[in-house]
Amino acid sequence: FYEAQPDGSLKSVFAIDGKEIAVFGGMSNRTTVFCNESGDWVTYHSDEHGFHNPSGLWSPPSLDIVVLGDSFAQGVCVPSDREFVALIRKRYPATLNLAMSGTGPLIALANLKEYAAMFRPRTVLWFLYEENDFGDLQKERKSVLLTRYLSSDFTQGLLDLQGNIDAALED
Repeated sequence: FYEAQPDGSLKSVFAIDGKEIAVFGGMSNRTTVFCNESGDWVTYHSDEHGFHNPSGLWSPPSLDIVVLGDSFAQGVCVPSDREFVALIRKRYPATLNLAMSGTGPLIALANLKEYAAMFRPRTVLWFLYEENDFGDLQKERKSVLLTRYLSSDFTQGLLDLQGNIDAALED
């Protein structure tokens, strides 16, 4: 979702009201065709903010666990009832998965700040895959918008922009 600029920086391809915006989840409340590595299509229905969770997890006053990371944590090519976050959720129902394929460390931090901070989760599980996440970090550091998440008070207010995000993704 980023384009290289002439100066070598990266800029998000999305804008809302003319302002660059970084999008971290998928489209909300949609059937998502995930993959077919074993001969069967793996699909899931995205939650209210486009992540791989059952609907309704965004309403409890607090969360036990928040999961951050990329494809492994998202559950790529694993049926929704057998991916490891779903297994954790069986014991701790208030477990929110904010992992998304292609996510590096800066986007994981952004997801924590945008989507989880208000819930003050008791535990954050941040899965780092050293094979690709350090390379992802090098790319993410080229985005001025993403590096703003290193400031303690920065947020884009994405929780309130899901309708606009869905429209931008659909376009």
